[in-house]
Amino acid sequence: MQNSEGRRSCRNMTQELTQDEPEDPGQRPMRFAAKDAEAFATALDAASARLFGAAQAIREELDSPIEPFNRDRYDEDVAATRCELGSAEFEAASAEGRREPVSSLLSQLLAPT
Repeated sequence: MQNSEGRRSCRNMTQELTQDEPEDPGQRPMRFAAKDAEAFATALDAASARLFGAAQAIREELDSPIEPFNRDRYDEDVAATRCELGSAEFEAASAEGRREPVSSLLSQLLAPT
């Protein structure tokens, strides 16, 4: 499966890499790497949802809607993130981003782990 840009999501790549369990023990590291990629993708999607929420709060505060020429891309990105996370998790992360000060949110997201 590919998104509108023609890129496969990390979750789809994980499914492709792990759907046939390899008999060769040398292939096992690829399975573990794929699972790490899925965990990373989930964290990235949650961070994206938080940033979507923060951006929406800023736009509302400034009474500055998304420009029409950016609307389609924005809607596609939100839909892809919502699809990957699930609606409930997306809404929770987005709400968290709306409540949190942007400086705090960015510090958390950019902090080395």
